[in-house]
Amino acid sequence: MLISKIKAINIQNTFVFLLGQTIRMSVIFLSLMDSSNIKPLFPHLDKIVHFFMYFVMTLPFLFLYRTPRFIAISHILMGVTIELVQPYAANRSCEILDMAANTLGVIASVILFKKFWFKYSLVDNCNRA
Repeated sequence: MLISKIKAINIQNTFVFLLGQTIRMSVIFLSLMDSSNIKPLFPHLDKIVHFFMYFVMTLPFLFLYRTPRFIAISHILMGVTIELVQPYAANRSCEILDMAANTLGVIASVILFKKFWFKYSLVDNCNRA
């Protein structure tokens, strides 16, 4: 019984880790691709997209690890770094408002996680097995 529970938790952790890495690689790819030919539906739509991408990217890692501060800092630094690299890697510009949207997405994800889901962390479930 205990071994099957541990195997189920390991499979769950592996799935969440792979999901998180897939989302992270997708965010990096989308952030560094040329978007000069994409016309937004309304002004500042890209800020909403930045917020949503970083919000969604942060959640799997918060469930996987019980280190919200480290996850938040690393994802914020990733967002800032990508914004600084964009003018050199793609036909894009470095925008402070994009950095702010990325940061707010990460912070919102951490706040929501701490408020509602912190007790369901996968690492915590593994320790109870």
